[in-house]
Amino acid sequence: MQTFDLHTARAGLHDCPCPNHGTEECDCQMVVLLVYGRAESPATLFLHGNDGQTWLSFADDPRQRTDSKLLAGIKQALDASVSVLQNG
Repeated sequence: MQTFDLHTARAGLHDCPCPNHGTEECDCQMVVLLVYGRAESPATLFLHGNDGQTWLSFADDPRQRTDSKLLAGIKQALDASVSVLQNG
């Protein structure tokens, strides 16, 4: 489930220059996803990107008890996706 989208958050703002590019027109994006498995607590993923690159990180908070099997499944799916992209 997507819980945040930087483009949507900035849509109503005017004269809000990008901190990375210094202009209103930029390709910066940040998305926060909650990924649910069978456990009641989701894994929180942050995707941040600009200039054609994307970085992914997991929330690392002891108060958020993410099922290790869920994290392992997400990492496996991401590894498989990267492998497909690399092998064309």
